[in-house]
Amino acid sequence: MSKLMHLKKRLRGTLSDGQVKKIRAYQSHHFRGLQHAAFSLLFGSNLKALAILYGTDKWSSHWYAPHYHANFHPLRRKKISGSSGIVVGSSLR
Repeated sequence: MSKLMHLKKRLRGTLSDGQVKKIRAYQSHHFRGLQHAAFSLLFGSNLKALAILYGTDKWSSHWYAPHYHANFHPLRRKKISGSSGIVVGSSLR
């Protein structure tokens, strides 16, 4: 077991649930931008990898990420304006 894993295991046993929640909230607030930048550098526009990293259901259960990539990749760097014609709150069905 690595030293980092050993330290994590030891800390989990000494921190209360409230302390763990506070630490996670602090980390997500202060390091989300850094995490996003690192993911962008490492994975770029690889939607499969990003979907797995961020834990979305668009890869694991619905398999939408490959379709999103195929259909929207050509539009990635283009400015798009206009209305989609969808009323907020209405269903597409």
